[in-house]
Amino acid sequence: MNDLIPIVNKTPEEITKFLMEIYEDLAQPGVRKVGLAIETILDLLNIGLIPIKSFSEKRKIIFLNNMNKYREKIENIDEEKICNIPPEIAVPVFDKLTYTENKNISDLFINLLQKASNSDTIKDVHPNYIKLIESLSPDEAKILCYLYDQESIPFIRIKRKDLNGQAFIFFEEPLTGIEYLISLLFRENIDLYLTNLSSLGIIKRIDNLYKTNEELYVFLNDIYKIRIEYYESIIDKKKEILDIEKGYYEITTLGRLFMECCTNGDDEPEVFLSRADMKMRNHNHAGAIDDYSKALPLIINNSFKYDILYNRGSSFYQVGNFEDSKKDFYESITFAIDLKGKIQSLSYVSLCLARLEDEKACLKILNEDIGENKNYELYNISCIYSVLFNKFNNIEYKNSAFKYIEECLSNNYTSKKYVLVDIDWKHFLDDEDFKKLLKKFK
Repeated sequence: MNDLIPIVNKTPEEITKFLMEIYEDLAQPGVRKVGLAIETILDLLNIGLIPIKSFSEKRKIIFLNNMNKYREKIENIDEEKICNIPPEIAVPVFDKLTYTENKNISDLFINLLQKASNSDTIKDVHPNYIKLIESLSPDEAKILCYLYDQESIPFIRIKRKDLNGQAFIFFEEPLTGIEYLISLLFRENIDLYLTNLSSLGIIKRIDNLYKTNEELYVFLNDIYKIRIEYYESIIDKKKEILDIEKGYYEITTLGRLFMECCTNGDDEPEVFLSRADMKMRNHNHAGAIDDYSKALPLIINNSFKYDILYNRGSSFYQVGNFEDSKKDFYESITFAIDLKGKIQSLSYVSLCLARLEDEKACLKILNEDIGENKNYELYNISCIYSVLFNKFNNIEYKNSAFKYIEECLSNNYTSKKYVLVDIDWKHFLDDEDFKKLLKKFK
């Protein structure tokens, strides 16, 4: 691409004059780098030929706001890595930034410019990405931020079929839950949005195959429970049954490369949170930690802070980072709104301490701080004793672990299926007493 850049060197005075129209203070971080990125293509830009002061007031505000975001984006790039933006990227994108007001769309253009301004990332830039952005609605741009760094989008389809299964009719287009997980301007257009993203080659629908993680589909069934119950009520049960078909949207290679170049996962806190929650359900705990960490400093509501710290602590625990997990659960206690929330966090702190082999501190929390409130987190309590036995081989810990896990299973606080995949019980899988206990339950 760089071979196509014309050798047009603007004088320092012309570059300075142009930058002064955009930035009041040329000493701001990043301003010099903006000049370096556009110096060879200034003659090709309409904004370089037409004085910005001649813009309408609204257009001027839009452009200056977008250019300031661009400056902030490139200020952390090492100056020696700033490169001239290829004209086939710069000319149309800078023009778009003079009137693109919606944040979700302008952020995509600015991220594209950022990548095109860096010698390390210019290889990731493709002119077709401009057309893709132009084809997106603001809601679709927000959906892309939600999909960033996700492997797939599970969906369910509700259909009626005759009793012998020979004929069927779908009630709905694929239901992904996205319209409930993030705030959209027009939630009712979700089918149109997914169709458009498919037609652009960003996602691809996969029918008759589904993800092995059943939790994802249970989650969707819960979201659409009322709708499923409605369709269940209107079918003729003498002739037909209601069936839930599972599938998923696959992020295509084009979609993945486009999102990596243009989205950077940038968006509002609620998108970070929804994306992190879905990554947790997909067992992508490292990805969830990253998104929870992005959301945390942007959140004001204390109840949200509790949820973020609790969930991030859980993800740290799943990846084996028990020290950071302990820190998050300790901090979450500050934001707990009731005793149950406090006990939930304390039980995890105790569990982390057991993992870290701090037996004394673990038992202090278990016996003194949690004390008589074990029923709030009985499953975690059973896990604590399980881990303590594994670390210290004390038969009393094994007896307590089995006592509490049996109570949990008897009262449906957890399931046998979950226990069998829980890392806190892994060391018991070949234990004959444990096998005998689990045989009591389905």
